Amino acid sequence: MKRNHRLWLAPALLLLTLVTAARAQETPAQPLVESPAAAAMSKLLEGTGLAHNKIRETVWTVPFKGEVKKDFNVVVALVSDGTVVVLFAVLAEKAQMKETPELWQQLLRMNDQFDRVKVGIDGDGDAFVRVDLSLRILDPEEMKANLEQVAAATDEILAAIQPHLLPPPAPATPATPPPTPQN
Repeated sequence: MKRNHRLWLAPALLLLTLVTAARAQETPAQPLVESPAAAAMSKLLEGTGLAHNKIRETVWTVPFKGEVKKDFNVVVALVSDGTVVVLFAVLAEKAQMKETPELWQQLLRMNDQFDRVKVGIDGDGDAFVRVDLSLRILDPEEMKANLEQVAAATDEILAAIQPHLLPPPAPATPATPPPTPQN
């Protein structure tokens, strides 16, 4: 009885595989349609005049240059079904920070010193600067002002907490080949 069961199972699996593959080829690829919130955000970012890169449908990066942090990105993300815009930059990853009461106190003081932005520690233990905005009431001028605020706060806060950060690892030096013998 088991032998008969095995005889029909292999052709049935083969037929199922062929039908599934044929249906997958029949289904035309759907064009990617940008959500209304993502389209609005793209238009807002264009209106700021700032360079930006789209990473995913609801995530962009805006590059900035600072005095302390030479090149960094402010990340723009749509959350809460596209109704809230979060702008953030990472100040330091957890591995870079000397976790001391002085560092935490400095970050808390910075939270009070800056308008608009929040300074905090995320779920991974990384320090960040962040602003949450309502997409419904944003215009390009307000978007640009908030992006620039996050960037300026990032550089200024990083300067203040620099003593509480570990030095960056030294760049790896390439292996030098042994000297060639001269005749």
